[in-house]
Amino acid sequence: MPYRGELWLSETTTGKLIPVGNRHLARLGLWAFRVRGVQYRPEAAKAADLNLGKVVRLEREPNNEHDRNAIAVVGTAGKLGYVNKQMAARLAKLIDGGEQFKAIVVGGAPAGEQSSRVQVIAADPALIAHLQGVKSTSVRISSPDGDFVEIRLDGYQFGASDAAPTGGWDENWLLVDGRVKLAEESWEFRDPCLTTWEARELLAWLRAVPPAVDTSIEFTEPNLSLAAVAADPGESILVIRLAGEAAPPSASWDDRWGRGIRMELRVEHALLAVATNEWEQQLQLYPLR
Repeated sequence: MPYRGELWLSETTTGKLIPVGNRHLARLGLWAFRVRGVQYRPEAAKAADLNLGKVVRLEREPNNEHDRNAIAVVGTAGKLGYVNKQMAARLAKLIDGGEQFKAIVVGGAPAGEQSSRVQVIAADPALIAHLQGVKSTSVRISSPDGDFVEIRLDGYQFGASDAAPTGGWDENWLLVDGRVKLAEESWEFRDPCLTTWEARELLAWLRAVPPAVDTSIEFTEPNLSLAAVAADPGESILVIRLAGEAAPPSASWDDRWGRGIRMELRVEHALLAVATNEWEQQLQLYPLR
């Protein structure tokens, strides 16, 4: 929560405020630091949006001539500075081992205002999302006739491992919870039918639907596929096919394991944009592993 011009952590049971610079936070996977060298890059700091909660990037520089563990902090207008050497020596090992980090500003200034002191906290993207109050909510796409498809990501199929992430398939399958209403039938399904990268491909596809005509997307598992057809101005018809575990109980063998059940949803672009934003929020909880 904002306090004295910075973001502080709030203990959920007592409400006690904890400064992000607390040295014990690293034990919880929270890495807080002041960006070094901001004074040498005043234009980048002034042009960047360093409002509280804004995202900055951590970029490894293994070939940096001054420090092989160097980690640059990059804002919207370029490099702001570096993680201090002591912390970089520890963080670099984790980043090089494949761990994912998301970094946000906890002390800075809006774009156009000079900021010589930039405070950042970095952690696993899911932990940052938790601290920011991002929750995994269902994404619902519905049409005026009452038919709808509602999906929610509910974790990785396989939990965390002590081994470093390798980017393999098993590490990146996501559990998908779904609810569907088609005509007089309603049903639910749960299946690991999307990978982390496919979930992001779906996000890019949803963003492109309004201006696109006759576009489609399919995934490794055939449970879900989508197509978009131009309709009236400001609307698209989404053609969704549900197969396998996502098909309704009434589906025949051929429909369930073959062509799938087809449904058409006439969707306003404004409502589709809301669903797209909600899907993007869900993805914050599930980075590529």
